[in-house]
Amino acid sequence: NGKTAKLAVTRTVLKGEPKQCTTCRGRGVVVQMRQIGPGMVQQMQSRCPDCNGSCYSVKTAKERNVLEVVIDKGASHNTKLRFSGMGNESPNAETGDVVFVVQQKEHATFKRKGADLLVQRDIALVEALTGFEFVLEHLDGRRIVIKPPAGQIVRPETMSGVPHVMCVPDEGMPRKGNPFETGRLFVLVSIKFPEHYSRGDEPARARA
Repeated sequence: NGKTAKLAVTRTVLKGEPKQCTTCRGRGVVVQMRQIGPGMVQQMQSRCPDCNGSCYSVKTAKERNVLEVVIDKGASHNTKLRFSGMGNESPNAETGDVVFVVQQKEHATFKRKGADLLVQRDIALVEALTGFEFVLEHLDGRRIVIKPPAGQIVRPETMSGVPHVMCVPDEGMPRKGNPFETGRLFVLVSIKFPEHYSRGDEPARARA
C-alpha cells in the first residue's frame, strides 16, 4: 500500500570554523616517550585525545531533524532509503548519509515471493469434488472471492508436500517502480481427508 513515516534523527553538527588542533599540531596523533629502563626509552604513538584524530579543533552540537520517509508501493525487504548529507558532520570530511532499511514483517495469511503472493487453504474432500468458494480479505482491505473454474476437480497432492495450486492473475503485490503492474496470487489448496469412514457416510442409492 505504500506509507509515509516521519522519523526523528539526532546528529552531530559543527559550530564555527574548524581550527588546527594545537595538541597534535594537525597530525591527529600524539607521541609520548616512556623510559622502560636505564638508557632505554620507548616511543608510543596514540590518537590525539583532544581532536580524536581529526586534526582539527571545533565545537560541536547535537541537532534533531525530522525526516519524511516515503515507502513506495511494492517496496521489498531490505530496501534502502538514503538521505544524502544528513549524517554526522566532522572536520575535513564529507558529511555522511542517513540510510533507512525497510524490514518486512511476517504476515499471518500471506507469504511473499517477489511480486507474487501465496495463500494456503485447507478444504474438505467433498469441496474438492463438488467445488468450493471463500472470501479472502486482501492486504489493501478489498474482499475477493476465490473459487475454482466450474467443473474443475481439485486433485490431491501428486507428491508429498506439493498441494494443488490455483493462480489468480493481477492480485499480487505492486511491482516496484510500476505500482499499476501487479504480480499473481497463488492459492495452495490441500485436501483434508476424513480420518474415519462408515457405511452411513455412503450416498443414498436410488430405488428401482
